[in-house]
Amino acid sequence: MASRYIDDRSACGISVWQNTANGRSPAGRHQRERREFYVMDFKRRYLFHGHASAIGGRIVRHKNKPIDLVIETAADSALTPVGGRSRARVPGKNFEGLVSFGRAETFAEGLFENLRQVIAASHGRIPEDSLVAITRVGADIHDVAVGISPQLTVKRLRATLHSRSPYASGQPSIQPIEARKQTVIEGVFVDDHELLVELNTPIFRQYDTHAKLLTAADDPRFVTRHGHHLFMRSGVDKRQTPSSGRLVTSHQIIHGTIVSKLRWRAKPFPGAHIDHNSVKIPRFGRIFFGELLIAEASRRLTMMRVSLGSPIGGQVAFSAIDPNGGWS
Repeated sequence: MASRYIDDRSACGISVWQNTANGRSPAGRHQRERREFYVMDFKRRYLFHGHASAIGGRIVRHKNKPIDLVIETAADSALTPVGGRSRARVPGKNFEGLVSFGRAETFAEGLFENLRQVIAASHGRIPEDSLVAITRVGADIHDVAVGISPQLTVKRLRATLHSRSPYASGQPSIQPIEARKQTVIEGVFVDDHELLVELNTPIFRQYDTHAKLLTAADDPRFVTRHGHHLFMRSGVDKRQTPSSGRLVTSHQIIHGTIVSKLRWRAKPFPGAHIDHNSVKIPRFGRIFFGELLIAEASRRLTMMRVSLGSPIGGQVAFSAIDPNGGWS
């Protein structure tokens, strides 16, 4: 019967000796074979991820006739796995009179926080997983117009998210940034009817991890004060919500919004209907503001998404950003 044992180990590999009972030499002694298996030198490292897009989408119908108009621009920024900085600035563009914007820019940056520690890690004096990674992403677009009659116009849509690499919980902190108008929706009109979009970003700075948000969702006081930001008292798929509220989830992603209120400044657009963070416009479609998708290790913010559904059909989104990353 064959017997095996490990004879030697080293940084570059493992030497394995094998005695073979069936491989006798003429003298009757066992032959001994040596095989070496080399193992990869694997070190834990941080994989940066950050993406920002100012505009994107596709129009598939105009005047109830099929078309294929892809909303394509270079207004995107993204990070490599080792981080760095990416910027994009583009002038305005008009897509066959159906969608247009004045100018747009995006930004993505992923860096370790303390340069001295980064230098020490480069010398091998400290492990990379003792460093703190910061990822910043932003998208800013001006003078947006969608549709013809009625027409949606928006002066500015800007989104900014900052994330910090996880500590012991394994969940990153991801926060919207409000200072210096880094997260804003300004000048929204449907024809000459102005729609005011009020935001509440501090709640998602206070509950900046997935675990904090789940814990808060079990608190009746949180549900009363902030539950509408997570649609906790809203019926979904014709299901009646319990008195304690219920998170709206899909594939372990929590659906939320940074919008606290939508309201018309004066006279509403005829026939318009406001529902949470969206408004339905006759002969146009539905406009969603400040959508936030929250996963255990990521948050994705879209400042405006337009679902066109009358003479024009298709979808367009503006200022969509996503920072995360993790240890590998």
